[in-house]
Amino acid sequence: MKKAPYLKTLYLQKPLVLILLIAAVATLPWLGISPLLTETERLEFSAIQSFLKTGNIALLNTFEAHSTISQFVAAGFSAFWGDVTPYILRLPSALSFIALMGFCFMFFAHRRPVLEAFTSVLILITSFGIYFSSTVFNA
Repeated sequence: MKKAPYLKTLYLQKPLVLILLIAAVATLPWLGISPLLTETERLEFSAIQSFLKTGNIALLNTFEAHSTISQFVAAGFSAFWGDVTPYILRLPSALSFIALMGFCFMFFAHRRPVLEAFTSVLILITSFGIYFSSTVFNA
């Protein structure tokens, strides 16, 4: 029997939306509460601020950064809102966390029962290492 595509079936749409909502509620409200924790976050903060002031793209690569896509996404959000904040600096990591939880659910649900996939992704959301890396700028 041929399996239906992922989102064509209704039994996967509602749990996927619920997983994305839970992951968003678990990360997005808490991003800007704490100050910049690591030295890397402080370096990225200053690199994005100087990039926005001067417009020099090479500034993003002069610091000890490895993930320029995160820098460009954070710089894009910062240009839209007008200033760099810890919330905007951590937003790319949180958005990638939310997307990862959705992809993990779809991967698990395609291979295991939906309830088992839903439960395993809920456990993955609450694991400390995954949660902490989604709320800190990772370069």
